[in-house]
Amino acid sequence: MANRGWHLFNARKTLQAWLAVYPCVLLFLALFGRQLAHWPLPLRLLVSTAVIVPVVVNITAPLVQRSIDWLLRVSGRPGTGVTAEESKEERP
Repeated sequence: MANRGWHLFNARKTLQAWLAVYPCVLLFLALFGRQLAHWPLPLRLLVSTAVIVPVVVNITAPLVQRSIDWLLRVSGRPGTGVTAEESKEERP
């Protein structure tokens, strides 16, 4: 049963990451996609990641984290679905 909690934790973190990254990539491509289309792929990736990664790390990821935590608090559901005792048992 403890393993189930770990999978739910991983699924939640994956969803949080996707919710933080997707809007940033979409907005960047919508704003600058045409201007960068003629650039070589490595240069496009360099510029896009140089802009997107700091935005995700400093703005959207914390915002998504706070939003999900708030939703879980409001709904009365626990954050990870794993109790403190279960998390201790999983550690080597």
